[in-house]
Amino acid sequence: MPASPERVTTIDLLRHGACQGGEIYRGRTDVALSDAGWQQMEQAIAQAADWQLVVTSPLARCRVFAEHCATRFALPLQVVTALQEVDFGAWEEVAAGSLAH
Repeated sequence: MPASPERVTTIDLLRHGACQGGEIYRGRTDVALSDAGWQQMEQAIAQAADWQLVVTSPLARCRVFAEHCATRFALPLQVVTALQEVDFGAWEEVAAGSLAH
């Protein structure tokens, strides 16, 4: 029996760009990308591979650009709640670095 051809799946992971509100712990805090964040994401997809699907967290900092990307490349979009960040509790919206000892 001949061997079946190898099937390869490649997953490209992108982290969201800079967000409105500066450097804070934002976990589940739902904020949009800043203008700089949009530029960062545009640069990240400039060399887009042969994608077949865009999958995203439901949080705006990820979802809104993912919608843009899916539309731009005419790809299906899947929003997955399990991909959203953890809740940082009391640290939510606290300035990054302010919790240093």
